[in-house]
Amino acid sequence: MKTEQVDGQKPIVTVFFEDYADRTRMRQTLEAVPGLKDLVFDPETSGVSTNGWPTLSAMRAADKRLLLFTDDHGTAIPEVGLRPGSDWTVENYWSIGDTGSNWDCYSRWGGVPLTQRNAKFSPLFVMNQFRNAPTIISAAIDNGDKLVERARNYCGPAARKMPNYVAVDFYEIPLGGATHRAIQTINRLHYVEGPAAPVAPPTVPAGFARPADTSVAKGYSFLRSAMNEFPYPVSQGLPRSYRGGYFAPGDQFGPTGFQSSFVYDDALMIDAFLGSGNADDRARAVTLGDALLYAQDHDPQPDGRLRSSYLPEPFVTKTGTPYIGGWSTYTGNMAWVGMAWSHLYRATGQQRYLDGARKAAEWIQSHAADSRGAGGYTGGVRALDEVGAEYQAITWKATEHNIDVGAFFAMLATLTGDQTWKSRSDAAFGFVRSMRAADGHLWTGTGLDGVSVNTDVVPADVQVWSYLATLSPDDAPAVDWLVRNQLTQDGPYQGVPFGSADRSKVWFEGTAQLLSALYARGRAEDTATAAALVSSLATAQDQAPNHDGFGIVAASRDGLDTGMGDQYYASLHTGATAWYLLAARNANPFRL
Repeated sequence: MKTEQVDGQKPIVTVFFEDYADRTRMRQTLEAVPGLKDLVFDPETSGVSTNGWPTLSAMRAADKRLLLFTDDHGTAIPEVGLRPGSDWTVENYWSIGDTGSNWDCYSRWGGVPLTQRNAKFSPLFVMNQFRNAPTIISAAIDNGDKLVERARNYCGPAARKMPNYVAVDFYEIPLGGATHRAIQTINRLHYVEGPAAPVAPPTVPAGFARPADTSVAKGYSFLRSAMNEFPYPVSQGLPRSYRGGYFAPGDQFGPTGFQSSFVYDDALMIDAFLGSGNADDRARAVTLGDALLYAQDHDPQPDGRLRSSYLPEPFVTKTGTPYIGGWSTYTGNMAWVGMAWSHLYRATGQQRYLDGARKAAEWIQSHAADSRGAGGYTGGVRALDEVGAEYQAITWKATEHNIDVGAFFAMLATLTGDQTWKSRSDAAFGFVRSMRAADGHLWTGTGLDGVSVNTDVVPADVQVWSYLATLSPDDAPAVDWLVRNQLTQDGPYQGVPFGSADRSKVWFEGTAQLLSALYARGRAEDTATAAALVSSLATAQDQAPNHDGFGIVAASRDGLDTGMGDQYYASLHTGATAWYLLAARNANPFRL
């Protein structure tokens, strides 16, 4: 290597040790190689973490042309520049299965997503493509053009960049240099954010500002990568809902960070994927829908319920039940998943989604229908412990939940022709109307008695959800009230807070919801407000604390108080990103 040239240039070589030797033996072996240490490029001592990777010409000029990585942190040897691969590279899971048909790209290391970025440098990407039991025949099939297709359509989008390395069995197969030509082609590819297939044109009303195509494409890239973070056989595609910032790995949430996948967020992702116009995204919606069906069918109490959240690593426990994060079952969450399944049934015609939606609806009717006061539906069932041993019926009623139920049951009436669901939808919307104040806004719901109006907090979401669910002029005043009374400014960000309890920060999920409502009604007098919201959301994507340039964080700063015992943080959020994409497509999740 010291003197050899390839195509007239000195080669740059990377060695990946999948080693099982002890550290002492590895060190002795490497130190015994004459001149090795002089050739090694050590990313740690060379300042890659602060200055980024050097160019190939700079490495050749310095004659530092050998990189050494090990799979095992325990055998890393800083003295000779042998560094842990997971500190400086990302890798997809090595196997494409027995038959070579599993082309999904997800991280080999659960705590290091393929999209990992650091402040000053991007880890090098190793694309693995191996069979469980390789043969010369399988290599002839898997190498060559198949490498290019997988890099272009699967692994590139999953990592948001093209691979720096490609690892295969029998690199000389197929004969004639097909593998080498494939690598040359991959070297010429550049990953461009956005779907591989044409996207349906946005239907934002004329005269309204809309999010830029590049911004929307980056948002979809974020959701796709979220589904790829954990190996599919382990997670079945469920993503964590929040990433980075407050929820990052550390003392509070452990070495892999906060992992909960909230079913409300998953339902929004289904709706956003169905609205992208991309066939692969439709398949992703199906994957998420099927994971939630599995959770429903294999619940410890298989009566149609879904829990508030699940854990994706692993999603399925040894007993076959889903790994439950939050054991409570909330009426609104059930309705959101039911609406997502209804959209999937409409999009695919697959009966299993309508069956799952019916089971969810029957659970809501059996456990939450209420005759007190204005009727409607209560909040569901709260778990009193962390193992699901004891529960308590929730007796308060939320305006938000009743909007969700009203919209969901209206969908079921349309899809099944059973007008019983229409009457139940009317009951839910009747409760919503009872929460309307004289100035047009909606109160949050009732107290524990199911009758008295809870006036402690005025939330933003119900003001726009009520209109999106009905598109009725009678519900439009709540949108106007929100614009007049709760628009807030936090530095470069304009939008809505979660509600009246804390107006010091912007809640980007709710801001995208308001944008959806303004698009849905399409009034000329709303164009200036809509333009400000579009600008704010785009700025958040690129500049907000803990941003990655792709997803949307939940809040403009940490500690946005809901007034209901929870806070939102400036952490990347699948739900906020999905609402942004729904707004960009003027796709209404409350309507078929």
